[in-house]
Amino acid sequence: MLIRNTLLAAETIAEEGFKMTLKDYILEFLYEGSGTQYENFSFGNPLATYRMIIIAIALGLIIATVAVFVGRKVSGELVRRLYAEKAFSPDKAKTLSELGLGSRRALRHSLRHGSLKRMIGCTERDKHNDMMLEAIEGKVGESTTGGANGKKIAKKQDKKPIIADYIPHPEKDSYYLPEDKAESLQKLFSEKGNGIPSLILTVVLCILGSALLFELVPSMLKFLDVML
Repeated sequence: MLIRNTLLAAETIAEEGFKMTLKDYILEFLYEGSGTQYENFSFGNPLATYRMIIIAIALGLIIATVAVFVGRKVSGELVRRLYAEKAFSPDKAKTLSELGLGSRRALRHSLRHGSLKRMIGCTERDKHNDMMLEAIEGKVGESTTGGANGKKIAKKQDKKPIIADYIPHPEKDSYYLPEDKAESLQKLFSEKGNGIPSLILTVVLCILGSALLFELVPSMLKFLDVML
């Protein structure tokens, strides 16, 4: 029991020692270029260093690249399948179930809240927009008969029409690619040039670029310090 407790204590000390060493290394790495070593130049904020700025920019680029990759992967599958089905008009529109994409939650979310819903056509949304347009133009409730019934309908026309945006229902809606945008959407969401290799290449370039800037920026700052 004593030996076991001793081993556990040794492991804990080693683990804590490793954490402290790692923490010290990270802090030293980040704050080495704080700008306090220059006579005529500083970053203004001692907590901000050129390495932090470079890392923040690199992480931003990587996150943005991943977000675009995921978006194109999720949204692109619908566009590519609609293109393969030649669904270029409302009468040839397809539901997600018909395309075998009914179980894709991320895709349904994109069709509800993302930019994809503005790029592709939706027959139900088209019908809704047509109804709203007719309501605005005063065509809804127009009387075609006379008499008391006609007067009753005419009174309804005096009321301000209720205009509302279409609420998407990805599980039921039918989608198509507008014919004039089909080719451009196909190219935009093409897997060629937007796959895993492209993502990895971007990440590697960001890492290499950051490492290069770590070497170049100190010399540039020293030059700036001398010039000031």
